[in-house]
Amino acid sequence: MVKRLSLLSGCTLLFLLALPTSANAVDLPDALRYTVNLYSNLHSYTERATVEASLQSGSTTLERFVEGIVLSAKRPNLLSMVINMSNRSAYQAVYSDGNTLTVYSSGTNQYFSIPTAPTFAQLLPLLHKRAQINFVPSPLYLFADPSLLSSFQNFRQEEDQAVDGHACRVISALAPSTPSPLGRQTVSVRWKWYIDKRTGWIWRLEGVSEPALLRVRLPGHPQPEPTKVILRIEYRILQEQIDPEIAERDFRFHPPRGATPKKGSTVPQAPQRLSK
Repeated sequence: MVKRLSLLSGCTLLFLLALPTSANAVDLPDALRYTVNLYSNLHSYTERATVEASLQSGSTTLERFVEGIVLSAKRPNLLSMVINMSNRSAYQAVYSDGNTLTVYSSGTNQYFSIPTAPTFAQLLPLLHKRAQINFVPSPLYLFADPSLLSSFQNFRQEEDQAVDGHACRVISALAPSTPSPLGRQTVSVRWKWYIDKRTGWIWRLEGVSEPALLRVRLPGHPQPEPTKVILRIEYRILQEQIDPEIAERDFRFHPPRGATPKKGSTVPQAPQRLSK
């Protein structure tokens, strides 16, 4: 979520998905509707996952990175999320303690704090606006607001597959076109959910973008040239807990030694939480 492929002009890749501003009824496949209902009715949720993103031209991988994610979420607006970058010694952390939203970057040892949003449905857009953090249609996305899938189209039942020994139904859908980090045009991403047949929980997500034209320097070529590229994202859920007991103190940010607030960082003067 923090690591950025240099070819993409500083645009965050990991959660390449628009958040719709309005919700319309959408006819979800039965298996996906069941899964959405499971996550959207949870009181709390924890997850450990890895994300691998690669930029490809034909069979050539131009850039690749892997990140680890550890998150805890609790209604109505408590969130703790740490994103570790495997090819850097840096990480990004997000904390929403009910009153304050804090985003910390270990690379600069700086953080900013602002009043948090009262609900998860409002928290995700706030993270996008203030921290340039977007989200894939992962369990957290469904936990936050199931109506966010209203903008997806062309749902398809794919061939069943096994993920780490779990028999899974595979359902795919096309996300709405968004301004592309792969160029100036818009681009859509087709996502696949790998859903456990027995429990309904999600084990894996895969996203593949439409081809986009980008000026890149290919191996053996001295100058950048227009090239069709695609972005592939694989989100693997390694471990999750359903409705665990999580202490509210676990959502509070404790500044590391020497950490400094960014200019404009504020602290709310009144509680922002809603009673459940």
